[in-house]
Amino acid sequence: MAEQDGGEPFVDVMGRFVHDGVTFPDIVMRESLDELKTLDVRPDDVWVCTYPKAGTHFAMEIVALILGDGNPHKINRLTGMSTVAMPVFLPPPPDDQPQGQPLDYLRNQPPILDMIKKAPSPRLIISHLPFQSLPPEIEKRAKVLYVARNPKDMATSTMKFIEKTMPVPGGFPKLLDDLMNGDNLGGWFNHVMDYWNKRDEKNVLFLKYEDMVMDLRSCVKKVAELLEHPLTDDVFEKVVAGSEFKGMKKTYDTLEKSAEKGIFLTRAGGQKEMSFMQTGKIGTWKTKFTVAQSEMVDAWYQEKFAGQELQFQFE
Repeated sequence: MAEQDGGEPFVDVMGRFVHDGVTFPDIVMRESLDELKTLDVRPDDVWVCTYPKAGTHFAMEIVALILGDGNPHKINRLTGMSTVAMPVFLPPPPDDQPQGQPLDYLRNQPPILDMIKKAPSPRLIISHLPFQSLPPEIEKRAKVLYVARNPKDMATSTMKFIEKTMPVPGGFPKLLDDLMNGDNLGGWFNHVMDYWNKRDEKNVLFLKYEDMVMDLRSCVKKVAELLEHPLTDDVFEKVVAGSEFKGMKKTYDTLEKSAEKGIFLTRAGGQKEMSFMQTGKIGTWKTKFTVAQSEMVDAWYQEKFAGQELQFQFE
């Protein structure tokens, strides 16, 4: 676990707790983790699972567009307002959030799991949980799409996101240390490999973010096959266009002007923005990493993935 100069762990800006042997950030709701053990998993549930900042909303948009036959206006986004064990991320009214207390408002929000339980089928559920924390019935019943991203871009995206929403004691060096040595959500490497080891299950699809960026059409076909949702040529083209970065931005810009304007919006410096969407590119780490940091993560990566079939593209 990364330590600040004063001895406080990096991620503990929001606190941590251990549940069934897994360390979670304090914003995760303990009661939701307990309820997930007995959650009624429906046969047509679709779970989009990722480690944070690994392409969650990119994958979610693909799934949602497939289920909505390519029409973004047919998508019920309510169950995607937050991840399954978190609060509902409803934005506070202007000036309602005290300075220096960026997480207090979220901790007082209702569980997204309550909304998911009441949602009509098919439910699209997003999760950052390690595989062991998912409902036991999920392997037998639901569809699971997991997306993994190269750790350098993931770390860069994480930093861009959190520095807009909360204090970052220790800064980027501490975030990298936590990536390599931390145990948050079971640790990034274990998180990825546990899902990778389930890739041959009939109801599981493992995708890499980099493949989604470079060959979106192929990935859309794979997701449609997972969902057992055949697409006409016309719908397929709509799904591809709508899930490309420019297509998603157009959709979210429309949402911002609609009655659903609170969805996926966060406030940074008093301004609302789509902080879930950044650049949608590979190799953004080059704008953030020093040469020494890059070499350090490269050495750690080579050690972790030595002899592994799974490998990532970094540019």
